[in-house]
Amino acid sequence: MGCYRRRGEASRRSPLGGGRLHEGAFIEAERLCKRHGDVAALSELTFASRARILALVGPNGAGETTFVRISTCLLRPSSGRLRVLDLDVQDESRALKWRISLLPQDASPDSGCTPLEHVTYYLFSRGYGLGEARRRAREVLEEVGLWEHRDVQCLKLSGGMRRLVMLPMALAPEVDAIFLDAALTLQLTLITVLALRIKE
Repeated sequence: MGCYRRRGEASRRSPLGGGRLHEGAFIEAERLCKRHGDVAALSELTFASRARILALVGPNGAGETTFVRISTCLLRPSSGRLRVLDLDVQDESRALKWRISLLPQDASPDSGCTPLEHVTYYLFSRGYGLGEARRRAREVLEEVGLWEHRDVQCLKLSGGMRRLVMLPMALAPEVDAIFLDAALTLQLTLITVLALRIKE
């Protein structure tokens, strides 16, 4: 699933030849393939979407995680093209990484850092000043109900609470798209927070 805030409209010609692709699309896949040996995780996937919230639903092994990993520049496709926010995931991956964030599948912080430290250091690594990183960290920890646990080492939190720490890390940066490949409860929590932001 990918949630995003659209900035503008764009149009261009298909990189694989032929006519124009979908104008103003948030995400565009064209004959996208990913193989792991003899197994095809994705096969000739072609679609375009301008939706503000896009959900990919399928049975286990249908390729949703593979698609999210390609969309967030963590995995290279075997063939075909994929553009996110009008940026090619292979040729323009460096620029794209600064405009997106990811809530990954089954990820949780297991270090001795606290939730406040995790979010602050993550923002600092993305170029935020330390003061701004701390301010943003407090805002998102309050949004998801983790502020009262801000100084508790993540190792001492329950498994569910540790996974919840990943949510403010995805929400904190000012990005144009957030990709989710996590448990449904975390996805619903994130969408609720985004909906409240839009309402405000």
